[in-house]
Amino acid sequence: MLTRLFALAALIVLTVAQASAAPVTLPDDALARLENGERVRVIVWFSGPEVAEARPEGQGVDPDTALIDSLRDTAILRSLGIPADILAAAPPETDGPRIAREFLYTPAAAMVLSRAEIEALAADPNVRRIEIDELSRANLDVSVPLIGATALHNGGQTGAGTSVAILDTGVDLQHPMFAGRIAGSACFSSTSGT
Repeated sequence: MLTRLFALAALIVLTVAQASAAPVTLPDDALARLENGERVRVIVWFSGPEVAEARPEGQGVDPDTALIDSLRDTAILRSLGIPADILAAAPPETDGPRIAREFLYTPAAAMVLSRAEIEALAADPNVRRIEIDELSRANLDVSVPLIGATALHNGGQTGAGTSVAILDTGVDLQHPMFAGRIAGSACFSSTSGT
């Protein structure tokens, strides 16, 4: 209970410090780590457009992508006093802020930051929000019955003869249900952890 109150107090302090700033959404364990002087991996969302399509290679710089880069780089330099390209080149073991991943068509960056750095970025007018960068847990045991798939399976609707592209947290490629049925797979996650 005391830990939860401490985390809630830390969240209130973080929120009050940024009354006119971008919202910061962090779970209790991340807040506790920040209070202990550690850094946490977050997604910093910048103001700017999301680019719907990539410009074909060789056709120059997409103006929306250039705007995203400019907004991100300006907010980082103004808030942290360090150019974004320096933070992006920092190795994982760096004892300072770093960019873990820049997103090409989304106005966001995965960054490893301290509490003070999060507060500084949250106060920048080019920052929309900051949230924890972590994998969500899949809950197939709940979702399959919830969407009625069990009833369909029991009624003979199995999808036999249909190809399906799965774009989500992934599947267990070793599951017997998929034996000999996977045409290919790829992981594009940059999130640390399992």
